[in-house]
Formats: sequence, structure tokens, C-alpha cells
Amino acid sequence: MAANPLIPPFGPMCGPLYFSTALSTALYGITCMQTFFYYVHYENDLLRMKFFVATVWVLNTVHEALIVTGTFKYIMGALVNRDSLLHGVPELVLQLPFAAMVAVTTQGFFVYRIYIFNGKNIVVPLIFVPLAIYQLVSTLIYVRMALYSADGVTRAVGLLVLGDPFFMGMATSTLATAAALDVSIAVFLTYLLLRKQSVTGYASTIQVLHRLTVFAVNAGTWTATFALLSVILLHIYPSNMLYVVFVFPICSIYCNTLLANLNGRMYIRGEATTHNVDLDLFNFNSAMPMSANTNGDNRSRVVSFRTQANLDVHGLGGAK
Repeated sequence: MAANPLIPPFGPMCGPLYFSTALSTALYGITCMQTFFYYVHYENDLLRMKFFVATVWVLNTVHEALIVTGTFKYIMGALVNRDSLLHGVPELVLQLPFAAMVAVTTQGFFVYRIYIFNGKNIVVPLIFVPLAIYQLVSTLIYVRMALYSADGVTRAVGLLVLGDPFFMGMATSTLATAAALDVSIAVFLTYLLLRKQSVTGYASTIQVLHRLTVFAVNAGTWTATFALLSVILLHIYPSNMLYVVFVFPICSIYCNTLLANLNGRMYIRGEATTHNVDLDLFNFNSAMPMSANTNGDNRSRVVSFRTQANLDVHGLGGAK
């Protein structure tokens, strides 16, 4: 029996899918560790912030479960019957709304930070809201068009259909909007922080602002990079799965970016930094002892002191 010429090769289909799922799972593991770290070290945060973190983690968990399940079904189906490479898997479509919700939620967190840093100016939030709504609506339309019911069973459209201009246009516009928002957020946050640095004269304050700037740049760099690479590969290789290498991990990257900003607050503020100085380093075996010691005890003398940057940095989340 002649092979179906429409069936794509197994490698370019299942290889990227497997690698992307493995990468996404590894990043999800980091998300779990960061979530645990957050609840252990920031137990005094406001209840709404704790609920916010829990919500994002649950959304990411559901997203990851759908990816793993869908990848398993697709690869195992292809091993049994190569014709299944032409058919979609519902789980790999259903994960999209959860990824979109995590993306919009994380972007909203940073937009709120901009709102606080910018003197509660509502211009940026007003620009963000319609773009966030577009991301969610376009994702739901994509999912609605990609799923259908046959014999009472929910199925996903085949790969060749996903190469249709409509589906490619929806995917491109959604990913491009997310990337543009991420870059804009990073640039605007960096601008606000650099502007604050130019008007402050305190070294400790400048150090805190420098640390905040690093976090701001990283806030949108990775997610935007992955989204843009996904769009590029989708248009270069529309008939295989190479683009998903950068699609699946985006959700976990958003989560890790959010949690890194929340967990880095003590570092950013310069809180609870302990320095140990061994006083024997300054003794030089001189005849004059550093302290009276009638027993001849030459034990090391260590002084611990703590430094703290006294800057009230707003928009970091958590307890005031």
C-alpha cells in the first residue's frame, strides 16, 4: 500500500514537540520551586497577593498538564499509525487559553507597577486593557475554530488546516501583540527607573534603582524573544512543529518572570544583608592584644553587621 504523500516526516513533527514539552516541564519545575520560596519567605504579604500567585501557578499547572497529555497522545498515536500525524490533538489546542491568561495576568502586574512608578497615570493602563482583551479574544476564537465535535467526541483540526492563512494570521497577530506589549513594558519601566536615577543623589537609592532596572529589562526580554522566534518559525516552516519549540515554554517563562520579581524584593531593597568580618585579620600578631583575655584564648573574633537600603520602593507587590 502506497504511503500517503501528505503525511509529514516523523522527525520534524514529533522531535520539536517532545523537546518543547521537556523544556516547558523543566521551566515549570523552576516555577514550583519559586512558588514554594515565595510562600516561605514572604508570609507577611497581603492575602490578595498570595491569592494572585496561587492563581497564576494553578493556571500554569493546568497548561503544563494539557501539554504533557497532548504530546503523549500525539507521539504515541504517530508511532502506532503515521496517518495520525495529520490529525490534531485537542489538549494541544486547549492549553492556549491558559497560556494567554497567564500572559495577560503577568503583563497586568507589570503595567500596575508602571502605573505606580508613573505617579498613578492611567494612560499606560488604558492602552494595555484593549490589547490584553485582544490577546484573550483572539486566542478563544482560534481555539473555537480549531476544535470541532464528531460523533460526540471533541477533535482538533489537522495540521494542514492549521497552515491555513486564517489560523496563521490569528497566531501571528496574537504572538506579535504579546511580544510588543512585553517589549513596551520593559522599555517603559527602564525609562521610568533611569529617570528616577537622574534625580536622586543617594548611593543606596541608586543601587536599588540599578537592581530594579535589571529586573525590568528581563521582565519582557525572554517572553518577547520566544514569541518572535515562534512567529518566524511558523512562517518559515508552516507544515511542521518547529515553531512550538518556543511556544510551549512561554507560559512558564511568564510565571518565572513574575515570581522572580516578587522573590527578588529583599535583594532589590538591600534588606537583610549580613556581612561577617574576622577581627583577627586586623591583628597582625602585634604585642597589643585586640581585647583583654586572661585565659590566653585566641579564638577568632567575628563581628556581624547588617546593611539596609532605606528606600520605599513602590509597585513591588506584597506588604507595605
